[in-house]
Amino acid sequence: MNAIRRWLLDLPVARKLGLLLAVNTTLAVMAIALVFTVGGALTRYHDAHQQLHALAEVVGENSRAALAFDDRPGAMVILNALRTKQDISLAVLDDSGDKPFARREFVRENDRLQGPLSALLERVLPMQLKVTHRIDDGDVVLGRIELTAQLSDMWADVLESMGLMAFIGVVLAVLAVYFGMRLRSLVISPVLELARVSHWVSHSQDYSTRAARQGNDEVGRLVDDFNHMLSEIQARDQALRVERESLEERVEQRTAELKRAMDEATQANRVKSEFLSTVSHELRTPLTAISGSIGLLAG
Repeated sequence: MNAIRRWLLDLPVARKLGLLLAVNTTLAVMAIALVFTVGGALTRYHDAHQQLHALAEVVGENSRAALAFDDRPGAMVILNALRTKQDISLAVLDDSGDKPFARREFVRENDRLQGPLSALLERVLPMQLKVTHRIDDGDVVLGRIELTAQLSDMWADVLESMGLMAFIGVVLAVLAVYFGMRLRSLVISPVLELARVSHWVSHSQDYSTRAARQGNDEVGRLVDDFNHMLSEIQARDQALRVERESLEERVEQRTAELKRAMDEATQANRVKSEFLSTVSHELRTPLTAISGSIGLLAG
């Protein structure tokens, strides 16, 4: 799970958007197809039950006289008329004592569901539908009719509908992803442009570069904020450059002044030394003569 999360985090934004669009579209189409398929299957099952119940009422009404007069051949004729119904597999007519009065079983041919698919559906879906209708003559119960219908054709139609829905769903998902990928440039291109400008500025230190705004949405406002930030950085960088140049100029000026002061002090010291040397020489000359004269007088 962590590896998948890491892989998703490392994907480019464009691919993330494409993957998100594909997953969401596929899930939405599958959900819609599932709802329509399940709803259609329930509707078909309900309609089959209603139709079979209505058919049982009609057969019961037609069989009332045969039960009342114990006319078994007539009852068989009525049941034989059900052979035109492809889904009816068994019709049983009982008398008032719940004893079989007439029975007709129909062999169905060309079953659309055969083999492993039929065995699988028999495990998860009802393959037969039974309806029982009581036959009355006023307050007297004459008997009942039980009809059994095979639902394999109905489930075959449902499976065909599911296949058609799946095909349409796949086509719609592919089209949605295709057009979504074509339109994603409207969303991703401003972000990619912003990333390109940011990368260029970070490497070139050229804060005069600006990102192009392509819309008035959130990304457009982000571009404006980014450009404003670059303007602030550029202004501060310019101010720092001016201040640095001014500081260097002041340092050079102060250095020149200090050097000039040192030169003047050195010159003053040299003049003072020369003056003192001259004064000392001038003083030593008469003092030497005076010292000699004093020595002679003392001698």
